[in-house]
Amino acid sequence: MKRTSLALLLASTSVISSTAISEERVYDLPANCEYGQVESFDPDTGALSNAIDSGAKVWSEGLIGASLVSWTGFIAAVWNIVESYDYLRVEVPKFVVQGESFRAKGNLFDTFANVNFHNSELGYVGTDKSSIEGNAYKTMSFPETYGVGLVWVNRASGMCSAESVWVQKRPVASNGSMSQSSGKVYGSIDYAVDQYSRAVVDSKKNVVVTLYIQSDFYGTVSSTSVSKTASSGRVSLNILPHQGGGLYNVWMSVRDGTYTDSLDLGTVLIRDSDPIKPCPTCNIN
Repeated sequence: MKRTSLALLLASTSVISSTAISEERVYDLPANCEYGQVESFDPDTGALSNAIDSGAKVWSEGLIGASLVSWTGFIAAVWNIVESYDYLRVEVPKFVVQGESFRAKGNLFDTFANVNFHNSELGYVGTDKSSIEGNAYKTMSFPETYGVGLVWVNRASGMCSAESVWVQKRPVASNGSMSQSSGKVYGSIDYAVDQYSRAVVDSKKNVVVTLYIQSDFYGTVSSTSVSKTASSGRVSLNILPHQGGGLYNVWMSVRDGTYTDSLDLGTVLIRDSDPIKPCPTCNIN
């Protein structure tokens, strides 16, 4: 994990209008907060300010009153984040789904110590006491942020750790079709993955589309997959039934590097097909 100073973090602050969000949100980001660039595709110190600003625009325009003052203070505080040598580390899923809950972890040396949890949309979300293993946990979400968000934990002593997360929408598989011919099962789907999913932002990951068949009699499953670099498209795959003739349940899925969406294509009867041998010289009874 790359740990670096964020002394030159914010190039600009959010422009926030006066439309109403009634609840008051508290953005208490300590001045000495360590930011971890966990992955190479995470925003670095020069890009993080714009990334958080962009991810927050969908909701931050509704802040007024105390929330607006707190948000402005939060933005200013990020300027002062520097590398810390005290041990407190936040651990979060790298990719989370917009509006869905996830669990953040505060990892520290001390046991039974209070750890405060925050994110860049909701501000303070709660406090948990560290366990005998030195871990504290809190469930949170980004209801409206879309793009990059920030999660941080801190203690009363001033120790603080922050990490960015990618807030995305789930992948979608749709418009499925299925057929069989010459002893093979054919399946097709349209797929789409989000612009902030791992398959898009991480150059080492691709979209994976998979065709599955399950023998209705034996319950066994076989599959075939293809890797795609495009974030959307239509994929057609085919597979030989592994148990020979019989009924097979058929479905396809798309995976964006973190999340999967599956689509049931129905059941097909294969009337005449030899089982796939586990090895060239094996006999199948």
